[in-house]
This record gives sequence, C-alpha cells and structure tokens, in this order.
Amino acid sequence: MKQLTREWLNSADDDILTIENLLNNPILTNIVAFHSQQTIEKSIKAIIEEFEIAIVKTHNLQSLLMKIEEVLPFTVNELIISELDRLYID
Repeated sequence: MKQLTREWLNSADDDILTIENLLNNPILTNIVAFHSQQTIEKSIKAIIEEFEIAIVKTHNLQSLLMKIEEVLPFTVNELIISELDRLYID
C-alpha cells in the first residue's frame, strides 16, 4: 500500500473515532453527518491514490464514486450519498 493511501485511510479512521464519540449526542447530529461525509471522501481518495486514478479536486461524493466504480465494483445507497453531498456542499 502506498504511503499516501495509508495517510488517507488513517485520516478516515480519525473521522470514524470522532463519530463514535459523538454518535449518542443528538445535539451534534450535523457534526456526525459531516464526519461521515469526510470518512467516505477520504476512503474514496485512498482508493484513487492506490489505483492512480486521475481526479480533479472535489468534495462531491457522487463524482468521486464514479471515478472508482471501474476498479472496485460496489453498491451504495444513493439517497444517503446525495444527502451527505447536499449537507456538505450546500
């Protein structure tokens, strides 16, 4: 695994730890959503780095997912991805 790939995944792990610490606090739902988006984004960027996929700078999960679907087949809940994009980008 490339060093930069590992760094992206380590950063995503930090977001997961943050989510775990905040998950039971209903006042911080928006912060949990933000860190959920960040976890997914950083994980996708780790895959992009590892497979050397060309990418433009973006935070849009739908765009990033389209970049990796050929190298790593997967299914996602489009509604959740769309909502996370809306919360983060809007």
